[in-house]
Amino acid sequence: MKKLILLSAGLTAVLLTGCSFEKENPTFKLDEVTAQAEDFADKAEEFGDKVAEAKTELGKLADQRKLDDKDQENIVDQIAIMLEAFNDFKQEDAPFLTKTAKKIVIEEMNKVQVDLKKIQNKAEKGKATRADLEKIDELLSGKEIDIL
Repeated sequence: MKKLILLSAGLTAVLLTGCSFEKENPTFKLDEVTAQAEDFADKAEEFGDKVAEAKTELGKLADQRKLDDKDQENIVDQIAIMLEAFNDFKQEDAPFLTKTAKKIVIEEMNKVQVDLKKIQNKAEKGKATRADLEKIDELLSGKEIDIL
């Protein structure tokens, strides 16, 4: 009971002395968070699009009997595009609500990245095979949409 009286007296004293409490401008914070969320969504969409495009390009190669030097170079390029998009995505600031989702995406893609780099190294040496292309397809199967 004493605490309640002291709290009431303290609050009354603050109100009578004319002190005011200013809230931060909530509109400004909302605009900032909205802009950050839009930037993050754009980067996530760009990442998903690049993965989908690379997967489509590599899918065209999977139908060929033999992969020539040009095909090997294309594999290297497409994997480089995906890895660059992934690194750009990792750099993007995520709003509070999407930080957990971003963390999950990064953990999954870090696992995929290791295998992609191995296949990229094989293609640089001209030794990538159709099985490697199938592995890429398996690694990315559904990820261009599901993870984002």
